[in-house]
Amino acid sequence: MVAAAVQEPAPGTGVPLAPAPTPVLASTVNVEQQRPEANPAQGRRPRASLTASQLERVRTRDRECARAKWANHTLSQQERDRHRDAEQKRSRRALLSEAAVSEQRDQNRLQQANVRANRTDHEQQAVQELDRVRHGQRRAMETLDDKDSPGP
Repeated sequence: MVAAAVQEPAPGTGVPLAPAPTPVLASTVNVEQQRPEANPAQGRRPRASLTASQLERVRTRDRECARAKWANHTLSQQERDRHRDAEQKRSRRALLSEAAVSEQRDQNRLQQANVRANRTDHEQQAVQELDRVRHGQRRAMETLDDKDSPGP
């Protein structure tokens, strides 16, 4: 084995030979050498002493954790979206309510102004009618006075 580690030139070529690979038993093979991808979600490489089935279980668990993290993030984003939408809805309702109250106030003012205007017209008509009646009564009284009073 020591001879394999020392590179001797190939016979007649002068080019050194590559060392012979060391024979490895299948039970001691580093599983990560068979599957070079690391688990990026955890940021670490699984231990080399894990068997293939154990490593698969770890990877499955890590994938599920990553999905759960994503789901939690998504739920958090959905929660934020819901809160934002609810706040916008409350804001819109408040603005609409404020606008409705303002419009109702304007309508009430307009209606009161119309009532005053109508009442004023009605009162003016009543006053005019009363004036006519009074004027007519005054004339009638004057006429009666003229008839009752002896002539000059």
